[in-house]
Amino acid sequence: MAPSKKRGSKSIPKEPLRYYEGVLDLTFEEFSLDEDDEFFEIDSPGDEISLQKWEDDWETLTLQGSLEITHDLVEAVFPEDDREDPPAELVLAADCDKTHLREGHETDIANFTEGTHEVTVTVSDQRYAGSFRLHPILVRTEPGDPDADYRTLEGLALADGVPVRVKIDDVSEGGDRLLPSYFKSFSGSEQDRFPDDAVFVVDKSDLDRPKLFVNSDHESIRDALKSGPRGYVGHVMKVYRDLIFLPAFTELTLWTAQDVQSDGSTAHDWQDALLSHIGTRMYGVEDASKAGERLHEELHEDEAMTTLLDRTSRTLQEYFSVHKSMNKLVDRIR
Repeated sequence: MAPSKKRGSKSIPKEPLRYYEGVLDLTFEEFSLDEDDEFFEIDSPGDEISLQKWEDDWETLTLQGSLEITHDLVEAVFPEDDREDPPAELVLAADCDKTHLREGHETDIANFTEGTHEVTVTVSDQRYAGSFRLHPILVRTEPGDPDADYRTLEGLALADGVPVRVKIDDVSEGGDRLLPSYFKSFSGSEQDRFPDDAVFVVDKSDLDRPKLFVNSDHESIRDALKSGPRGYVGHVMKVYRDLIFLPAFTELTLWTAQDVQSDGSTAHDWQDALLSHIGTRMYGVEDASKAGERLHEELHEDEAMTTLLDRTSRTLQEYFSVHKSMNKLVDRIR
């Protein structure tokens, strides 16, 4: 295995019953693609690693690295009777914003005794895209002496480490950056703003931070939106996202047009970001405040709403590259 850039060993004061944060030293040093036996060195092992120099059609990624277990850690989290064969496992809590994925990966470390242990994890392009985080968590696997001054209940987390962020694709996240999106079941909601049959809702309950909620009760749509960026299902995902983002961002643009002042100032920070990313494209200017001035002027001109709607539609279709995703999907199903 390639030599790694090790972070400094941490001195761990013993405080029974405490959850120890940031003490697991996990480093990934090598990777391979599509279950190939050949591994490649990661250029800069650490808390953030980038693996973007690949072909676009990879299917699985395997990361290989090491976990350092110190004597202090073993003494801090396990009673004396457990230290020879500690009843624990390392779980890598995975979190991918692009595919809205949250899941845990169990590792095959057999014994959490002091020393260096190899760690391997494999992810699929159908479930991961853009970037994701792996958060190492040490979990107790067997009950212990309840009278011991330690966390001895089975399933309790004992300690964790600094999450490792892995960037795997250069996937645009412009929509998510301006309008955070979440999955939520609308069925049985007592809130009128979440109709049972709606596919999505732009939630304005917090005017300073609007959110996009997608109705997870539509299972086929939900599964497609959670898929990775490649293959047939990946193309379906992109078209679905476009069909949701276009009306959602039209709504945000008109909302901004209503709030923006003649000097280009806005009522909310997210409106400044929208003007920077979208408003400047709408009016061919570089400055967000200038785009705001033009948007204000156009909204208040006589009979200008049709022009504003046309301009918004054209700009958003270009911003989200709607033609590319739809053409690719049609080419795949011909």
